[in-house]
Amino acid sequence: MRSPLHYGFAAGGAPAFSPDGTLMAVFVRTARLGTGGLSKLAIVNTRTGALHLLPGTAMYTTEDAFWAIWLPGGQRLLAGALGSGAAVDVQTLSARPFSFFPSSDGFSATVLP
Repeated sequence: MRSPLHYGFAAGGAPAFSPDGTLMAVFVRTARLGTGGLSKLAIVNTRTGALHLLPGTAMYTTEDAFWAIWLPGGQRLLAGALGSGAAVDVQTLSARPFSFFPSSDGFSATVLP
């Protein structure tokens, strides 16, 4: 699998595999190293190697401060980096802004409209 943006993948975090292992979430760098660390989230089909960049998922992946986790069922995942996050539907390859907010009993998660 090659990066479609010619700058490779964000390093430091392991890719996140879907529960059945058929999909993988990775961060694709949008510029060369040393230019700010902006990356886009992508979904990769592990059988074919097909990679789909997700619109609206540009995140700063500096300092290895990025993550992705699949939700039960393998059709959705949450991903985040410095100051931003996304809730992703892999069926439609769409993403919506996602954030954790402090609350009186800890933290709560919110998917923004």
